[in-house]
Amino acid sequence: MKEEEVYQDLCSIQRRSRNQVSSSTSFEQRDFVIRELVDTESNYLDVLNALRYKFMQPMEKLLSKEDIKIIFPKVRELADIHTKFLEKLREAVQPNSKLKLSQVFFDFREPFLIYGEYCSNMTNATDALRDQTAKNESMRQMVNQCQKEHSEGRVQLRDILSVPMQRILKYHLLLKKLVDETSPTHEDFRGLERAKEAMDDVAQYINEVKRDSEHLVVIQKVRESIMDLDLPNGNDLQQYGRLLLDGDLNIKSHEDQKTKHRYAFIFEKIMILVKISSTRIGDGQYSFREAHNLQEYRVELCHNRRTLTRDARLRFQLLLVRKSQSTAFTLYMKTEAERNKWNKALQDAMDNLDPPGLRNTDHNFVITTFDAPAICRHCSKFLKGRIHQGYRCKTCEISVHKGCISSTGRCRQGPVSIPPPVCDRQLSEFYWFVGTMDRDTATSSLENRRIGTYLLRVRPQGASNASETMYALSLK
Repeated sequence: MKEEEVYQDLCSIQRRSRNQVSSSTSFEQRDFVIRELVDTESNYLDVLNALRYKFMQPMEKLLSKEDIKIIFPKVRELADIHTKFLEKLREAVQPNSKLKLSQVFFDFREPFLIYGEYCSNMTNATDALRDQTAKNESMRQMVNQCQKEHSEGRVQLRDILSVPMQRILKYHLLLKKLVDETSPTHEDFRGLERAKEAMDDVAQYINEVKRDSEHLVVIQKVRESIMDLDLPNGNDLQQYGRLLLDGDLNIKSHEDQKTKHRYAFIFEKIMILVKISSTRIGDGQYSFREAHNLQEYRVELCHNRRTLTRDARLRFQLLLVRKSQSTAFTLYMKTEAERNKWNKALQDAMDNLDPPGLRNTDHNFVITTFDAPAICRHCSKFLKGRIHQGYRCKTCEISVHKGCISSTGRCRQGPVSIPPPVCDRQLSEFYWFVGTMDRDTATSSLENRRIGTYLLRVRPQGASNASETMYALSLK
């Protein structure tokens, strides 16, 4: 069965016919969407409990704790989280409940980040399950027996393991349906809009964590392929960011004027030059030659520059110049397309190290890998992924996305703590708070309102000077 088919089989509710839904009032349609949200959540919790009690628990008798962690990553924690989540959903949809539905999603925004780890380990989980059932007959029989008891063998364990990833990526879609069926005058309309944005942000966070987890495997393979790798200050290769490009290069140092053939790896912070090893030792495919901190360089295109190499085919060149002017390198390529590819990788790396937005602020931002989930000071969204998620000011220690740097205003000397999420959640409870909105849209929204009507909004561009905050009051 395909992953979506498995999800629908295990989590969906019996839907009314399309004619029934289309002929219903908007109020009834909204009720149906809410019922779909709660009922599918209940079904999903059944899936998590089945993984926990009908599969994982019996298999603990045959597998080591480490194997259980690999095949069922964070299943206990997910079941506990969604038990509480379902309780809050049911409380929020009760008549006259003081708990708003949007508030429930805000409260679980951070707990849901655990899905980043679950989804990142899905490949390892299914691989480990396959290996265990292939080499262990008792394990294979137990899996078959558990599948038979769960769904009469209709759904296999490896397919059930994909359901959590399907579920977490559907919350923003369910909330979009709910917003579409909710009147703009409803007391929770703004809150639901922002809850949808929050769940969309969570989905993006999870996807980026999964992508970076796969990239960390690539970085590890690169590290293992280079013999005698010697990086500055004994740093690990993972500290230099994502691999942007690798391939063969001819490179000439202006110090000795010798052109050498090298294999190059361009990471976000460093360029590593290696030589293909003639004598392979273990897994080593390359021998380390040199590494260059890209923060210290700039790259220049060489137009119509006469080649000085013996090979006239290498007529497309780039200059890699140390900013101190102490040295430079010429990189030779055979085609213009190849040169453009290397130029883009180097420019992207240098743009990440020295973003244009830095010219609009006095913050001392440095690209940073955050060990724990962090929130952007400007837009209040998560910094996503596991590698170089954003930038941290070395002076006041605020954290931001690259695209938010220019909107951070002036640096306040000394550490500045990020406002606790509860403050933002309290604002969402008030109808006069509209979230992010520019001045023209606010003016248009107030046009047909009574004189004296006001709204509080978040400036899209952020504070423009030290005397402003991220909030603005619009008044008719």
